[in-house]
Amino acid sequence: MTADGTSWMCDPPERDDLEWLQTVASAGTYVVELLQPGTDVVLRVLTFDGVQHWAELREIGVDDLIVETARRVNRSLKGSTDVIDWLTDTICLAGPDPLAVVVATSGTRDDKNEAFRLVGAGFALDVKRLDDRLVASRFARDQPRAERRLLLVRGEIRFRDVSRTAPLSYVQQQELRRLAEENNAYLAIWDEYNRLELNAAAAAARDIGWAPYDRVARRADGSWEFELRAHLRSDALRDRIGSETVGLETGARVAFDETVDAAGSSTAKVIIGLGRVTQQGNIVISPSADNGHVELPQSGHVAGAFTLDKVRIERRSRAREAIAGGATVPVRQLATILGDKSPIPIGRRRLHSPMSTRVREILGGQPTPAQLQAIDMAINSPDVALIQGPPGTGKTRVVAAIQARLAEINRGESALTHRVLLTSYQHDAVANLVQAADDGTLPPVKLGRQDGREDQSHLAAWTHDLIQRLERRHGTSHASDLLRAQRELADRTDYYLKVNPNVSETVELLGWLERHVDLVGAAIAVDAGRAARRLTYELGAAGARVNQERILALARRLRTTAAGYGDDGPDNARAALTTQSFHDTLDGEQRRNLEAAACGDLTIDDAIKTMAAIRDSVIDRVLDSRARAGFVSRFPEVDAILQRAQNEAQRQVDVQVTSIDRVVAGFRDVVERQPAAVQDSIMAHTRALAATCQQSVSGSMRDVQSVPFDTVIVDEAARANPLDLMIPLALASGRAILVGDHRQLPQLLDETIEPKISARHDSVVVRNVLSRSLFERLFTKLQEAERRDGQKRVITLDRQYRMHPVLGTFINQQFYAPYGEHVTNGFSDEARFAHGLSKYSGAACGWLDVPPESGAEVRSGSSFSRPAEATVIVNELKDALKESNDLTFGVVTFYKGQEAAIWREMREAGLAGKDDTLNSSYPALWSSRGLPRVRIGTVDAFQGREFDVVFLSTTRSKRTGSRQRPQFGFLVLPNRLCVAMSRQRRLLIAVGDADMYSTDKAREAVPALHAFFDLTGGEHGFRRRP
Repeated sequence: MTADGTSWMCDPPERDDLEWLQTVASAGTYVVELLQPGTDVVLRVLTFDGVQHWAELREIGVDDLIVETARRVNRSLKGSTDVIDWLTDTICLAGPDPLAVVVATSGTRDDKNEAFRLVGAGFALDVKRLDDRLVASRFARDQPRAERRLLLVRGEIRFRDVSRTAPLSYVQQQELRRLAEENNAYLAIWDEYNRLELNAAAAAARDIGWAPYDRVARRADGSWEFELRAHLRSDALRDRIGSETVGLETGARVAFDETVDAAGSSTAKVIIGLGRVTQQGNIVISPSADNGHVELPQSGHVAGAFTLDKVRIERRSRAREAIAGGATVPVRQLATILGDKSPIPIGRRRLHSPMSTRVREILGGQPTPAQLQAIDMAINSPDVALIQGPPGTGKTRVVAAIQARLAEINRGESALTHRVLLTSYQHDAVANLVQAADDGTLPPVKLGRQDGREDQSHLAAWTHDLIQRLERRHGTSHASDLLRAQRELADRTDYYLKVNPNVSETVELLGWLERHVDLVGAAIAVDAGRAARRLTYELGAAGARVNQERILALARRLRTTAAGYGDDGPDNARAALTTQSFHDTLDGEQRRNLEAAACGDLTIDDAIKTMAAIRDSVIDRVLDSRARAGFVSRFPEVDAILQRAQNEAQRQVDVQVTSIDRVVAGFRDVVERQPAAVQDSIMAHTRALAATCQQSVSGSMRDVQSVPFDTVIVDEAARANPLDLMIPLALASGRAILVGDHRQLPQLLDETIEPKISARHDSVVVRNVLSRSLFERLFTKLQEAERRDGQKRVITLDRQYRMHPVLGTFINQQFYAPYGEHVTNGFSDEARFAHGLSKYSGAACGWLDVPPESGAEVRSGSSFSRPAEATVIVNELKDALKESNDLTFGVVTFYKGQEAAIWREMREAGLAGKDDTLNSSYPALWSSRGLPRVRIGTVDAFQGREFDVVFLSTTRSKRTGSRQRPQFGFLVLPNRLCVAMSRQRRLLIAVGDADMYSTDKAREAVPALHAFFDLTGGEHGFRRRP
């Protein structure tokens, strides 16, 4: 026998075994396993129905579908590399020569077989030839059958990773980086934008300067006061700040100047916030974030704030590098598309149904075809998908349905490796996603700070709802009451043993035991009551001060003269006797005497003597008790009663409470009493985390999510700066889903940077790049790719449910139909959108004409305002508020100056306070649920919001007698108009100079406003001059 190059001479086995072994060995159709080396050799011999010799290497491609199927069979496999290793180990048999097992078919007889089945440990792998390549076509569990013939293959088999998740070769990496970095005008311009924004932030901080401090103190209001060191820089910093409030930070180093030597601890916490100079010349900084109990070093630097800008821009750069590196499939796809190449083809993959009961519940019924297709496209996307959501089409619900469906699909998988990131460019949008999400398990957890504080309001609300559900279902049972009382007994006992309470608290504890006879039993309750009365009597009436005052008053009303007793003595004695607190201060003899006096059974002489004795005794004990109020002591008798009570309570629980009751009570106890532990548990097991684009890579997020997200969903993606958008996209390992609408508000940009870039690049190219969001660029390119390869990666939700059908049709005609994007109305019944405001009859649209002679537009700094329109809007708003109870109203303008003018009018009308907030004492401004019914702001703050009625202030108006052409300003931007004119559900009213918007010039410059003016003259509109 020979094995691993070593030979042994062995005695032959018995005759029958020897003959069988000789037959098998001569045929060569066997595999031998040495089970027991030693004096007696034990062999396991596996025989096959034949043998084949493959002279050449057979390389078999393993694609995404096989990888996914193998990972379902063996859940320990993490990715394609693990799958390749596992297939090699389980299919290729170990030995001096490469071996494998195949099922004998007609296709296995020649060396150019077109298809065959490899047999592994408990599974089979079908292989077929495709375009001169062998590929694994199907993964199945092995089901042995008696008639099946197995062949032993002698030849080398190698599995090759051809999945889209396969690691990139060096050549592929370099090609991807070339696409992302070379000859890419789009990305080059954004790279320059990032660099210039960093330089501008550093220059702004450098302009403020820095100075050393050598003393710091925390103020009562939470701000910090720094005493600057005597230094020329200190004087310069004070002069630069002057009477202003500027962004400042403190630290061991100066963030914008690395040449400054460190002062204090280099690990000290940085304080960032708004700073000012005090009359004493010190610097006071109000932190932008809650710093808790942090201690600052007594020396360091105060400087212009730069750290946050530096961190923000460095995050962009790292994401940009990740996109260029192509670490994951979605990232590679993005880099390929942004490099102006066709998308990487999608291979085979397992497809999942988009519909489920949970999806139907989230969408409020049967989804529209477009909604269903959007969900289908998103959950089955292997890389990138885009969903355009015009106003009112339910995109937030669709996002919630996608997240819920992914949670259902991945229910058996690890939460960490199959988690969804919900993100957007600002906190409000993220909060909307979190509130809408409902996958039927745990809520999403929002990470990151808003207004300097961690925003856990949704988590707190979910926990509160959970407690309420538990209370409704389990809280009213006897077992629940018993367990709750036992817990309270344990808490009270623990407090008594650890704190040593005063007499009053001990008496209160004993009284509690006396009242809970169901928990501790009658005997213990009676003993507790007696002990409480004895302590009260012996150590004084040490109850609450209000009780003491009442006892003193009753004692002083006890009559101790013959005349007084004859007048109302028995009545006063009866009042004292029937007052429990007074009764508890008496001993047995005093109670009997007081009862006799109350009944008139004593002579006057005996009565007045008895009343005097009781009065003096009670007053002395009450006054003594005040002196003993702080007296603390443990009482052995009370210790014994508590021990008996706990034992009896446990006995009652053991007898009356089931194991299910205990589990529910324990769970409810944790939820109620340990919110931090609940939050940590939810964070560890939830299927979705949420954060803004920037904070998706914050320290708190890295602490929770140590691996890439399976899915990243970005809402309001068209509003995010492409550089910020790349941050969460770089975190996607499975798919990236972008949801937005490039017909609405554009991305937020620093307008001072564009001229600087234009000076170094073609200004037309720069304008085209900066004016188009990354969402729009991807949407356009993927639409073009779909026309070439038929692969659907973009969809437009095409049915709106928000607006009156007349207004929905108007929005579609003006902003979507011209681009081939048709949005229909989900509800055709106009009565559904009735507003009930008599002043506007049954109109869906209207125009309140404010002619030039009523007042012209005026400059407000760099903005515009028109007080005449503000007056009209506030007057109309007051009337509408009085006539309706719960209708909501939005007041939208395009200019900050006009927003300020409207707030001034609100203050004049008594509807607002000085800080531009609604008057809390004006009832009509608030709904029956206490929510505000009015919101005022510029269009930039209104995307994603909706109201019953919207007043749109156009602001711009031609000047009386002026020959100057009308200036439409921001109104010429269709994205802003689309948002401004689609916030209402029932009624949209434009307020402005009607003549200006009804001209041919208006038809050319602001076609949507011109068309709206025409619409108000129809059967569904009105026009009037206030």
